[in-house]
Amino acid sequence: MKWQNPELLYYILFLPLFWLFAFLSQKQGWLKLQKHFGGPLQELWKNNLNVQARYWKWSLRIAVLASLLLALSRLQLGQSQQAIKSEGFEIILAFDVSNSMLAEDLRPSRLEKAKIDMNRLVDNLGGHRIGVLAFAGSAAVVSPLTQDLSAVKMYIDSLDTQTISSQGTNFEAALTTANEAFDRGGIGEGSHLTRVIVVASDGEDQEPGALERVAELQKKGIKIFSIAYGTEKGAPIPERDRMNFLKGYKKDQRGQTVLTTVKGEALKAMAEKSQGFFTFATLDSAFISDLLRELNSLEKKQFESEFQVQYDEKFQIFLLIAYLLGMLELFIADSKRSKA
Repeated sequence: MKWQNPELLYYILFLPLFWLFAFLSQKQGWLKLQKHFGGPLQELWKNNLNVQARYWKWSLRIAVLASLLLALSRLQLGQSQQAIKSEGFEIILAFDVSNSMLAEDLRPSRLEKAKIDMNRLVDNLGGHRIGVLAFAGSAAVVSPLTQDLSAVKMYIDSLDTQTISSQGTNFEAALTTANEAFDRGGIGEGSHLTRVIVVASDGEDQEPGALERVAELQKKGIKIFSIAYGTEKGAPIPERDRMNFLKGYKKDQRGQTVLTTVKGEALKAMAEKSQGFFTFATLDSAFISDLLRELNSLEKKQFESEFQVQYDEKFQIFLLIAYLLGMLELFIADSKRSKA
């Protein structure tokens, strides 16, 4: 059992207070009538107003509100896992989260632009198994291989330069970690499933060993699709405070502002060595179409996976209760019938 919108359940806790407020307001109003009006007029009200019925009507209105809140909270009972056969391949999206990716020569920044582009890519990759990896001086898997695209996009949106503590840009570490993620979460090497590592980076590789690692991956059939983020003109690296206000730009040991430019040579070399694909990111994200075309040209394999859990919606029950209680409230008269 689970609630799809559990936060709405908290509002039900306030309904008893709402009922109490209505009760006290009703009673206070009745006392004022008794105080300011007397004699025959007061007797007339007593004979025609059904105070108890009015309290019942308010109680039913509160019950209707509670039922509607329960319906909007969407109770879901029962669950089943449906095995779905899909055709595709396995992809690791590797994001460079080093400080240089904060440069704003691509708006809003290189890293934010990469996140936007990869979310657009994910929207067009239904059926494939996708994982997310972050790297800088070291690398870590953020999301294992999955077909849950909404979860993949959530993990992409969570990335920032604090995801990896060690700074730098180490492609070799990223490729090694991606390969390990395939081994842990993949469906097995014997399946000959196409595997792709999509690397989004500005290309400032500071560690050796990347091409040697690519050669090892290429023997296993893993291809590198690399995207270079940034411009040849470059941009400084902004430094912001805790409130995200700009406080200056990163400087070197001589006090000069650091200017970071895109370096596509290493990214291009990795793609070519693995018989993959290389491109520069563009402001209009038109390269996504080229990337998708290259991905779709790869051989796909049919595989089974346990898809998301299926729940039965039960909100209709509470809507029916709200309807019945509302109808009952309409039929309760708060005035006494006059005696013939």
